[in-house]
Amino acid sequence: MRIVFYANNKLAIPVFQYLVMNRWVAGLCLPEADFELKNQFQQIAQWSQVPVLEVNAENIDKLSSGWLKLIQPSLGMVFTFPYKIPQSLIKSAEQGFFNVHFGKLPKYRGAEPLFWNMVNQEKEVCVTIHKMSQKFDSGPIAYEEPVAIGKNDSYGVLQKKLAQSSVMIVYKFLTNVQIDKLNLVNQNATTRSPLAKPSYADVRINWEEQTAKQIAVLLRAVNPWNKGAITYCDGQMVRILLGSETEIQEQNRRGAGSFFLGEALNKLYVETIEGALFIEAIYLEDGFFNASEFYHLSIQKKFNTDIAETV
Repeated sequence: MRIVFYANNKLAIPVFQYLVMNRWVAGLCLPEADFELKNQFQQIAQWSQVPVLEVNAENIDKLSSGWLKLIQPSLGMVFTFPYKIPQSLIKSAEQGFFNVHFGKLPKYRGAEPLFWNMVNQEKEVCVTIHKMSQKFDSGPIAYEEPVAIGKNDSYGVLQKKLAQSSVMIVYKFLTNVQIDKLNLVNQNATTRSPLAKPSYADVRINWEEQTAKQIAVLLRAVNPWNKGAITYCDGQMVRILLGSETEIQEQNRRGAGSFFLGEALNKLYVETIEGALFIEAIYLEDGFFNASEFYHLSIQKKFNTDIAETV
């Protein structure tokens, strides 16, 4: 088996290492732009003498065509690659190109499926391997397997869990390829538009509409990549990093977004439309702060959905 591997994310490193150890990698394709742990991919490839090609959105077709003819892969594997793989390249591998997608298809077709799985409070992420076609995330499904989302998993923790789980998932998929027992199942027809990358509105706390549970879920879904969920206080942007759902006593109610220190003086509680949040860490432009430090810095003692409300 000769696999050409397209990668753009640290999620792919354990699988890439596994494939390299088995001497199955014919070539590694990376985007020209830097990304987290790109140098680790390059070091593994150099150590294992795997040819590396770097491309961008404009030259991927031109550069890849000759390179693929040179390395002659039998199968392509893609992990979160940022550019569309042209159909001419997909056809260059005898057994086809397969994409590893971190979400159930077609429900979580599109960008950042991991974030949307968490925000929608799914109990598990379905790791889906599908054969690539002309449309994004639309080809027939070759293999899928669920990975549980822990109650307190952050985005970063879940990423690490998925990266490790993907090694066995890819092993099972490739075993089916080798013994010629790959069962391709067409995806259910859907008119649902592909998911978009999270926008500002998606990572901002709406104190007028979101419950404590929903906000606590959002905090985990943006940790660490967004440095917390966005809100405003005293005319400046605040990012809440760590928090959990709790209850609020009637005498402490002052309206959604209002916050106060607990009896221990180092616990910040925020009222919501349903329940309260216990806040542990906050990020400002000036740095990171614990609950007590932030409380004494603030004037209004209230978080707001929009900056206009704080002026």
